[in-house]
Formats: sequence, C-alpha cells, structure tokens
Amino acid sequence: MEIVLKQILSELQNVNTRLGSLEEGQAEMRNDISGLKSDVSLLKSEQQEMRKDISGLKSDVSSLKSEQQDMRKDISNLQADIAEMKEQQKQNQKEIITTLGSYMDKVVAYVDDKTEALNKRVYKVETDIERLLKQ
Repeated sequence: MEIVLKQILSELQNVNTRLGSLEEGQAEMRNDISGLKSDVSLLKSEQQEMRKDISGLKSDVSSLKSEQQDMRKDISNLQADIAEMKEQQKQNQKEIITTLGSYMDKVVAYVDDKTEALNKRVYKVETDIERLLKQ
C-alpha cells in the first residue's frame, strides 16, 4: 500500500507540475490576450484616424473639383470675352476705315474747293494782266 501511495503521490506531483505548467501557460495566454486587446484597440484607434483622414481627403477632392469647375467657367467666360473683343476690334477697324474715308472725302472736297477758288483768282489775275498788257 505504501508503494501505491507513493505512486499516487508521484502521480499527484506530476499532475501538480502539469497544473502549474497549465497555470503558467494560462497566465501567458492572458498576457498575450491582453496584448492582443491592446493591439486591437490601437488598430481601431488608427482605423478611426484613417477614416477621418479619408473623410478630409474626400472633402479636399470635392473642394478641388468645385474649384476646377469654377476655373472652367472662368476660362469659358474669358474665351467668350476674347471672341467678343475680336469682333469689336473688327467692327472698330471697319468704322475707322469708313470714318477716315469720309474724312478724306471731305479733305479732298475742301482742297478741291480751295483749288478751284484759287484757280478762279489766278485766271482773273491772268486775264487782268493780259488786258493790261494789251493796252
């Protein structure tokens, strides 16, 4: 019976050792689980920060798109203004040519009138000189 008791004691010691190992393993697992919980919490926190950053990026992209549309409208308006200015420039050139033409016609008419008047005076003077020379 003593031998049986020693065997039982030996087995109990083995069981006790195994239980101690299991308890140590369990403690290590608890530490690991605690570390994992901490890591998961950190990952969740980082994920939330990334979501905020993504939200900010989406807002920035939306703002850039809006500004791009405004720029396109401005460019379109500028192109329309340039086309209008070109058309106005053509119109101004035509008006200048027309105005200069009529002004030149008036200058020519004025010079012709003055020339005719001078010619009449010269003719009168020449006739008077010839008349005087004949006398």
